[in-house]
Amino acid sequence: MRAAASYYYVCELGCESSVFTDCGNGKWVGNPCNSTFVKRYMRSLKRQKVRDGETQESVRAITSRKLEELLRFNANFPRFASIQRNPDTPHGRTWAGWRQRLMMSLMYAISFMCLLRLDEVLNIKVGNFRIHAEDKGKLELVLDFRKTHQTGEVEPFFLYFTEKEPWLNVPALLYEWLEVSGITEGYIFCSFFTSDQPKLTLDKTKKLHSTVFLNDFRRNLYEIGEDMWLYGGHSFRRGGAQYFIHNRGWNIRKLCHYGGWSPEFDSTTIVRYIIGVFDEVGRRREDYLDPDYQGGEECPHCGRTCDHLM
Repeated sequence: MRAAASYYYVCELGCESSVFTDCGNGKWVGNPCNSTFVKRYMRSLKRQKVRDGETQESVRAITSRKLEELLRFNANFPRFASIQRNPDTPHGRTWAGWRQRLMMSLMYAISFMCLLRLDEVLNIKVGNFRIHAEDKGKLELVLDFRKTHQTGEVEPFFLYFTEKEPWLNVPALLYEWLEVSGITEGYIFCSFFTSDQPKLTLDKTKKLHSTVFLNDFRRNLYEIGEDMWLYGGHSFRRGGAQYFIHNRGWNIRKLCHYGGWSPEFDSTTIVRYIIGVFDEVGRRREDYLDPDYQGGEECPHCGRTCDHLM
């Protein structure tokens, strides 16, 4: 409701999106939804909901390790050269063949590495990519629009080969998917027949629906033993933000610039991406100050298991 009201003041009434302030001459400027009073009320409302027994609703951030498990599972799926229906299992017909799984792996990697929202990923077209250096796999991804840039002028993303982390290797996955699918124009991602063949129609305006992607994503998670209902479309944007901070050592300002968040730290938006109620905890509380604790996720770049990776 607050977002809808804020949109009305900015787009319909032409108010600025800045903080609502008193000019001192009886006039106010800015967006009323960004006033100190409204922000204080929203914070107190959240506290009251917790006291009343309501729990926070938040999707779990997907981790790099989970994406690795998904890629390995999908890559080991049998590849059939001939056209045939997806194989049956004791629980029914398999939801996808190897071609569809390849497409899903590419969607996971792009969403994660570019910190994209689900609708932004589904709107990617062949023309949004530009090749700069084939030897390094240097790709430029320029989106037509983003939530924070509805009229264009979106900052580009530059992607490279990452052989040590193939589950995040967007250029390699993209090249393979385009070769397998035969897509040369229009939307990159599409729906599939039960024969594991992409639905490449003459109508290039059709794209993969978000509900279809989420259902398939959760089926994929179920296959590796994950609680699929803890994850959603925003899991990749949250997971990518945590990955760049914990695994790549980025600071908050660099992350905000890359992901399209405001560098004006007048809200807790970025904090909600880094910390979530359903996120996995890197280590036990009792190990925080334990001098003998040697745990930690191995860094794919230096091979260390330093505490900063947790």
